[in-house]
Amino acid sequence: MKALDALAGSGAALRTVLDGVTSALLVLDRHGRLVFANTPALRLLPCQIDMPIEQWRGMLGEPAAQWLQRAMGGRAPTTPLPPARLADGRSLGLSWQPLDARHSVLHIESPEPQPPAHLDLSGGDSTDPLIELFWHSPFPAALQDAQFRYVDVNQAMVDFTGHARQQLMGMDPVALLPADERSDAVSQRSLSVQSDGAAPEGQGGLQNHRLIDAEGRERWDRQARSRLTDGEGHLRYRTVLQDLTAEPRARERADRSA
Repeated sequence: MKALDALAGSGAALRTVLDGVTSALLVLDRHGRLVFANTPALRLLPCQIDMPIEQWRGMLGEPAAQWLQRAMGGRAPTTPLPPARLADGRSLGLSWQPLDARHSVLHIESPEPQPPAHLDLSGGDSTDPLIELFWHSPFPAALQDAQFRYVDVNQAMVDFTGHARQQLMGMDPVALLPADERSDAVSQRSLSVQSDGAAPEGQGGLQNHRLIDAEGRERWDRQARSRLTDGEGHLRYRTVLQDLTAEPRARERADRSA
């Protein structure tokens, strides 16, 4: 990232330090564009490199985004920076300060671990033996809210991603994708949701995905996602994955030996 490299003589070293911080940090240029987001920020927010400050309303909430836009424009706000209002309803404290003449940093306080959600993958009948079979099987499975953030995951999903369950809670799985694929993934998901919306509840198509696990390894999966409505009338998505990681590796070995 050339923009981040300008912050210090060793941009790679600086990125390593920022990624090692346990709380979310976003680095912006003087025009209010995002030039760097550390790993905790990517897990917490649906942010993308080069995202302008004008598009942060849906990510941080209107009050915080307006405050930052005024500050980035040189109009010093007279009130404290409002907390971020995340899509899942959580409120997190923010602090912002300039780094130099060209960059500033936004710090987001670490969210409190969310208590485990009551698992109801069946859409009303939690005793469905097929649902219980998948939840306790080697297949990674997850329950997501209407914004696709993880509400609950099984142990196989924890093992597949390498992330602790507490880290996955509230995360948009787009954050697990390679950085250069996230924007396209969000667009494709929107189209998929429109397509799924025309199908009866409980039905959904198969999709292949590539993700990067907690150790930086590339993983492949095929997932089936379906819609359901929970006991309180909220839209939920249940997703079951099949690990395909061995397939592309086998093809690579075959290509090298050909």
